[in-house]
Amino acid sequence: MTTPLSSSAVPVGSGVLMNLEQATQAIRSGAFLCLAADEALLRQLPRGNWIAGSIPYFMGQDGGETTRQKLFVSELPALDAAPTLRWYDERNLERIALDAPAHGLSVLIIPAFSGVHSLYARQAPTYEDMYLKPLVGWVAGVHLDDLGHAAPVVANGQTLEFRSDQALALHLPLPENVYPRIDIVNLFQPGSGDTIRFWVFRTNVTGDFGIVTENFGPS
Repeated sequence: MTTPLSSSAVPVGSGVLMNLEQATQAIRSGAFLCLAADEALLRQLPRGNWIAGSIPYFMGQDGGETTRQKLFVSELPALDAAPTLRWYDERNLERIALDAPAHGLSVLIIPAFSGVHSLYARQAPTYEDMYLKPLVGWVAGVHLDDLGHAAPVVANGQTLEFRSDQALALHLPLPENVYPRIDIVNLFQPGSGDTIRFWVFRTNVTGDFGIVTENFGPS
């Protein structure tokens, strides 16, 4: 299996926190990048091969960090053909896996609290090819202090478009000798605090779901 080489200062397949100058240099290297940062910082970036979502909360090289002055930068391996960027709204979201390359992977960023966010949460498991092609991504957000007066945004670095009502995907073809692998890393372990149990119910009148929790004390 081929190990992709980095064309920027970012390890391929990983990610690091950078300041604005460092992120700008990475963009100007021509690399295909996935970025996360506060919206004000994203709007200062030059045009290039990147997609991004707004958020100021990170797990960086020095641990958890909240900052509006840094960007989390990940480089994607463009080894076979150039990736394609495509917007998705509630009308075409069901095509997300169909539009993905036959051999490759897709990165999807969705703005929180949007109609497309709600639709994906409810319907994504039913989309054609959803479990046949690797798909990763995350939900863009805002600082908790900004809730109610700022909307999460997703950005297309090739056009410098920012949208709060559509998701953006980067579809990345890979050569046949490179195989994408998706893993989940869980940094947490059970503690010694209260045991919490959840019951999910559905009302007869509205069909809405609810959750009831109970604490049973340390176990």
